[in-house]
Amino acid sequence: MFSNGASMPPKTLSASQTQFDELLTALSIPHSLSSRDKLAKLRSTTLAKLIEVLEKLKHHEFRSWSDDVFVRRDLFSDIDSGAFATRMRERGVHLLMGECAEEHFLYGTWRPPKHDTRASMIERLEADYPAPAVAALMKRFYSPDGKLPTWQPCKDWRDAFGRVYADLQVHAMERGFADRLIAGGAGAFLYRYRMEWRAKCIDTVMPPEWGVTHHTDIAIWLWGNGIGDGLLGKEKPIVAAALKPFAAFLEGKKVDWGADAVKGEVRRLNAKGEVDIWKDSDWERGLEVWRISREAVKKEDEAPSKL
Repeated sequence: MFSNGASMPPKTLSASQTQFDELLTALSIPHSLSSRDKLAKLRSTTLAKLIEVLEKLKHHEFRSWSDDVFVRRDLFSDIDSGAFATRMRERGVHLLMGECAEEHFLYGTWRPPKHDTRASMIERLEADYPAPAVAALMKRFYSPDGKLPTWQPCKDWRDAFGRVYADLQVHAMERGFADRLIAGGAGAFLYRYRMEWRAKCIDTVMPPEWGVTHHTDIAIWLWGNGIGDGLLGKEKPIVAAALKPFAAFLEGKKVDWGADAVKGEVRRLNAKGEVDIWKDSDWERGLEVWRISREAVKKEDEAPSKL
């Protein structure tokens, strides 16, 4: 899983319908038209117009939804029950997934909340995720009095958004997914990693003060190719050591990962540029976020569609 975790279950059909209707209104497409005519109008809309309208929408993130074609409706229930892990074992599918230590710096730049308020952050999160899950997570981690939380070092609500977004895209959700794979007996098929080191060449595309944020690891995976002047001579042994088992993974060979996911171990490239085994200190919080979001979404009733 090269980027992002299992993330949140997709929105339901009824939630997607609301977003679809908002788009039609913004483009002055009558809701009374037939489905075929609505699609014809949308397909005839210019790219420039779509981009212009997209920036003005409340729900501006168009993700896949549980249509039972592209995304199965039982996908996340299978993950929770262990059926997904069983199929992994039966098919011999191995999975490598991980994170950068400070994912939130880059995630926080992606269409941040319009205002520095709790309400604005909720509205922004609802553009991506099911409203019941957003409500449940906000209730648990962000008090309704409008004050910033003390459990993490947030400068403002936009900063808080970046941290929540990173949790729901990577940190928390990959831990929930890993937990379900392990519980389903597929722990031996799972290789987890963590990046806490960045190559100097990434400074040409990412501010140094962002640290090891999302995408900075691209210089490691691609050996610095196409990024500034590439890897420094002294950096190449560091990257070679980090990538050695990854190369074996790609070739389908036996992988000497060193870290046992079942024991909560993660193969880490630490800030010193050394490969070591890290005991996941964020495991329990990640599982709590996964559980809260899953329970909230399970309670959401599906409504008939008029798409």
